[in-house]
Amino acid sequence: MTLGNCLAYGEACLLFFFDLDDDDGDATTEHEKNTDTLHLNGRATVRFPDDDDDDDSERLDGADCFVEFVLSEVRRVERADGGLGFEAIPDGLSPYNPPLSGPGADQTSAKDYALGVPYVLISCTPASTDGATVVRTFGFAPEEEQQQTSCDDDSSSRAAKIVGGVKARVPGQFVTLTIPALGDALRSYTISSSPTQSAARGGFEITVKRKPGGVASNWLHDQVDADASASIRVRVLGVDGGAISAFASWRFPASATPAADRVVMISAGVGVTPMLANLRAFGDCASTIDSAATPWLGLVHCDRWLDRTPDVEELRAYEASGLLKYVDLVETQGDPARRVAKPHLERLLALPEQGVAAASSSSSSLRVLLCGPDVFMFPIKRTLIDDLGVDSNCILTDDFTF
Repeated sequence: MTLGNCLAYGEACLLFFFDLDDDDGDATTEHEKNTDTLHLNGRATVRFPDDDDDDDSERLDGADCFVEFVLSEVRRVERADGGLGFEAIPDGLSPYNPPLSGPGADQTSAKDYALGVPYVLISCTPASTDGATVVRTFGFAPEEEQQQTSCDDDSSSRAAKIVGGVKARVPGQFVTLTIPALGDALRSYTISSSPTQSAARGGFEITVKRKPGGVASNWLHDQVDADASASIRVRVLGVDGGAISAFASWRFPASATPAADRVVMISAGVGVTPMLANLRAFGDCASTIDSAATPWLGLVHCDRWLDRTPDVEELRAYEASGLLKYVDLVETQGDPARRVAKPHLERLLALPEQGVAAASSSSSSLRVLLCGPDVFMFPIKRTLIDDLGVDSNCILTDDFTF
């Protein structure tokens, strides 16, 4: 339930999946280990304590409110009794859970994790070619690793330095974090690195463009410009999203399944970062995907100035290597008449032998990844649906909710 539902209705249930009787660990499959459910029914109340409420303030531990759950009923439902009609297979702990405390567990105080797990900067590389370093890629690792690197490292050594606890499951996911130096300002950034090293070692990279008036983006760049990179520390709340992904599933290197026969990417400005994450993922898993199953990949990207587009030379390299079958880089120079419009989308979607209608007709054969400012995405989406007949279910965007 959301906090709003708790406020409006109050009724709540905590649901647990496990086998209460399997103390000896003799269950042979994950399904057998998760056959029963435990229902804790009751009422949930959202508390917003006053500043002078010392008792409740101690419970907050840095939060603005807390949920008080009053238990009224406990029910165990066994699979033999019908259960809930589905099986639950554990997929790991929630990325937003703090470390456990208590006997035998990490003794780090829960208060230390009230605003996320601490991460430090380990690498920083320019991501634009304009000479003004408007765009940089920042690499982070858990603070306990204490692995510091120079901001002058070339991009070829980045992957070897990414270590730690964040585990991005699919390309295109985003990390949500707080910045203690900015009063725990909350921000979400697309993970621009491939999830291969994230899944195995846990570090992550974000590509950030200096934005006029942007508190967090300017602070990150200012610290590097002032040779104060060591002061860049964040607290990671978790990794989520994944809507902007070209993959139906990702379990590299065991399996990586493309979601469609044809994947087209449409982006503006720093919205190219999830596209880069997907392209890097395809590069990582090229040897595990049958060549016949590799989708046709095309990209249309626009920016006011292309020399400020993150890793634009990498995009051109993907075109030269044949990974990207179609690339259209549009430089608007601030002129609305130069923006991405229907002709660009027609060229992107059209298969020479089939045409736009055939390419747009099947949701199973087409996936559109769309990312950029709302003022860019809305008209693009309407043109795709209304003018070019693309099924709305084929168009994926991300709104950074978590």
